[in-house]
Amino acid sequence: MTVDIRAMNFELTDAIRDHALKRLDAVLTRFGDRVSAVAVRLGDVNGTRGGIDKRCHLEAALPGAAAVVVEHTDKDLYEAINQATGRLKRALGRQVGRDRSARLTRRVSASGLPT
Repeated sequence: MTVDIRAMNFELTDAIRDHALKRLDAVLTRFGDRVSAVAVRLGDVNGTRGGIDKRCHLEAALPGAAAVVVEHTDKDLYEAINQATGRLKRALGRQVGRDRSARLTRRVSASGLPT
């Protein structure tokens, strides 16, 4: 799996990169090889004006399925990363559950007996 982390409108520090990687690792280990790539976009929306403007945008690629996209905006970038990875975990769980249900449905014939 590949992880691409980019910062928009600020310089990405090692501490922020390490925090994002740790959080992603904690979330993605549950899904094994179902996730092929993750794009992380961190941004400071308002620049120097401040406010609730630190955004973490995550896009996870699942082979054979639509990408899962989540984001969170907060005044603290670390908290934005925490919340976005939590959302990603829940969204991936729903998507994987849908895929599992679809596979099980296809295995049952019209008579209701497994094929």
